[in-house]
Amino acid sequence: MQPFKRHLLWIALLAQALLLGFHLDLLPIWGDERYTLETAAQSPPRIIAALQVDVHPPVYYFLVKGWLKLPLPGEPLERARALSAAVALLATLALDLLWLRPLAWETRALFLGLWVFSPFLILYARMARSYTLQLLLTLIAIRMARDWLRDPADRWKMARYVLAAAALLYTHYLPGLAVVAGAAVLGLWRRQWRQLEALALIALAYAPWLSTLVHTSAVVAEARPHWESSNFLIENGMKLAYAFVAFNFGESIPAWGMMAGAALLPLIGWALWKAWERTAHPPVLFLLVAMVGYLGAASWVTFAFVGARLLFLLPFYFLFLLRGLDLRRWHGALTYAGILLVAAGSLSSYYRKQDFLNKGYLVDFEQIARELRQASAGEPNLILLDRQISNAGYALHAERLARPVLILGDGDSFDRALAMLHHHRPALVWYLGYGRDLTPGGLNRHFEAEVSRDYSIERHGFVPFSWADRKAMQWLGQPDRPAYLIEALELHRQGGPR
Repeated sequence: MQPFKRHLLWIALLAQALLLGFHLDLLPIWGDERYTLETAAQSPPRIIAALQVDVHPPVYYFLVKGWLKLPLPGEPLERARALSAAVALLATLALDLLWLRPLAWETRALFLGLWVFSPFLILYARMARSYTLQLLLTLIAIRMARDWLRDPADRWKMARYVLAAAALLYTHYLPGLAVVAGAAVLGLWRRQWRQLEALALIALAYAPWLSTLVHTSAVVAEARPHWESSNFLIENGMKLAYAFVAFNFGESIPAWGMMAGAALLPLIGWALWKAWERTAHPPVLFLLVAMVGYLGAASWVTFAFVGARLLFLLPFYFLFLLRGLDLRRWHGALTYAGILLVAAGSLSSYYRKQDFLNKGYLVDFEQIARELRQASAGEPNLILLDRQISNAGYALHAERLARPVLILGDGDSFDRALAMLHHHRPALVWYLGYGRDLTPGGLNRHFEAEVSRDYSIERHGFVPFSWADRKAMQWLGQPDRPAYLIEALELHRQGGPR
């Protein structure tokens, strides 16, 4: 047992490295990953210019740019994903150094079990995105904030906090603003007026990017992400529930794992309640950071992406959960073992590319483009593309299917498409979009009704929805409950050659 205790961290790092490094090309390229590679490939001035009109600060993209210059094997996408995995390992080291060392080794081992085998962490730590860098810097920034809040007269601790907060803000706005706002609110509530000095120093360090932050904040405030329900409480309840399930069980849960997870939820809830009771000093800083983070994420993205934006909260959630678990009692042991069991099932599903809650991660537009070419009776005269999956244009172009392409997303673009069809009467048209009609006012349904007068429509489906997915759509009262996430409509002019 003694060697196990002594080498616990290195055993955990080895297991985590194997899980993170296996088959990095497993999932198809995600639209945001393509943006990472395209941005990092540009010159430094162009990177700055591109990000000033986007919603991301520059540090991660310069890091990717430098990393891709290293003589490492693999395609750029795999190497960029490897960077995320490497930073996740650094985050584990930082966790152990900053947060786990004071704990009993049993608690440390239990935490590392949840952490290393977390399917939620594995999913996002293998993407060419800044999630793990946000996680690493948040771990440091919250620790620096906590230390300074406990000793507000120590200027060295304030300086460390200011540097950590500025680095985090230069990496991503959401965790950076959440930590800074949380620390400032708590400090000022305690009448630690040096928080104002820290805010001024952070603003000074962030001066080159401050106007971009203000602009981005305005864009987020005006954002109108797609809502699955028209009811505010139901919508936010669904976002919180999705993030909570993802934190505990991942986003690739098999059917048996869903049933086991549902049975575990009361036990997890009880453990969280006991953790709150056992906490002499409520984790106010964490709660403030979590609240600001959730409000920012929920106002910007749809429910399926809220959890991903809050990955930086995961280690603190696990630490709090473990505080309420008593493994000497049957319910504590059952809860911990159950979470690990469902996590194993979710990891298995992930590596087999099955049971994903967010089916978008499974969409392979390159494969879809190849199948469209094979299905075409001839060269398409026109391609219509849903604006929400405009990234498919890369695959269509690579497969030499990108004839005239019209992006559809609002009433004017649909009107232009109908006018082109009525005027030019092309023999073969493809329309690639979501199976569910997410367009304003049901423009997809109207478009299909209009073109069906002159064109025969053949449907091709990609990435099927499960029975559980369609039941969830029914429960949410959604009028469209398609069989596939992506649909390609093959339009042939009636009476024309096939």
